[in-house]
Amino acid sequence: MVPGREGDELMHPYSTAAYAATLSHVGHPFDVPEWGTHVIARSIPGGGADIIGTYPICALPSDADIAGGMKRLKDAGFVSVTLVLDNHHRPDRLPGLYVREFKQHYIHEGNQNSIAGGYRPSQDHRYKIRRSRRHVDARPIKLAGYLNEWCALYDGLVKRHILSGVHVFPRESFASLSQIGGIEAFGGFVGDELVCISIWAAHEGRAYSHLVASSERGYELRASYAVMDAAIRNYADFDVINLGGSAGPGDRDDGLSQYKRGFCNTTSPSWLATAILDDEAYDKLSGDKVTEFFPSYRG
Repeated sequence: MVPGREGDELMHPYSTAAYAATLSHVGHPFDVPEWGTHVIARSIPGGGADIIGTYPICALPSDADIAGGMKRLKDAGFVSVTLVLDNHHRPDRLPGLYVREFKQHYIHEGNQNSIAGGYRPSQDHRYKIRRSRRHVDARPIKLAGYLNEWCALYDGLVKRHILSGVHVFPRESFASLSQIGGIEAFGGFVGDELVCISIWAAHEGRAYSHLVASSERGYELRASYAVMDAAIRNYADFDVINLGGSAGPGDRDDGLSQYKRGFCNTTSPSWLATAILDDEAYDKLSGDKVTEFFPSYRG
């Protein structure tokens, strides 16, 4: 048995049943004890169901029984499985899964007390952080105490970037998220006005930037620079601070990539791990569709 199954408090926040339940707008939680995590089961329009990992990554422990979990999913009748894994995993230790590079993640390795890992944003970011700090007070907050403010900020983000699918979280998802151990938040205030919130998932020396949203005033003051800086300094003694990837595959040069890159000292690929569990059902659902998207019947 994978250590930590005795209680959610010992698991990575993304692995818990409580976190999987926050993705109920996508599918239903499915427990995979061999992997020490929960995944999401989705109904397929043409019949049957398939599996995806939790958003934004599926946090498998290093001792996960990959083959055992694959057997469980196949025996349960799922058609396919798609997981996004971070650089914590080695592709050669994922038997039965087809693994390829997905997005480059922007990462700060080491800690501020080490010579190699000292946190030092880019020159441009240092300037923007200083400018932001003149107006914005960035500090840790309890997400549950600012749920209304967060939902308003996130609604603005959805409209600004025309987000859809898994990214359109209902309010109850955020309410549940705010109660999960290891989920932490940082807020940017201008006086009493909350203009930016950054949500993180932290576990065993690894911190993951989960979601961040700002108000119009927050954008004007570049509040996210002060808030991100405060969060990274909060995790100064962590081994890995992962700001996630760009908007698309590979190492890009768009605005989001430039923003994340300026806080980090390295990049590392995330992995897209996939498998067909039921060949006959997969072929029937896919028909003649030819696409690089997996699973092809959702392409």
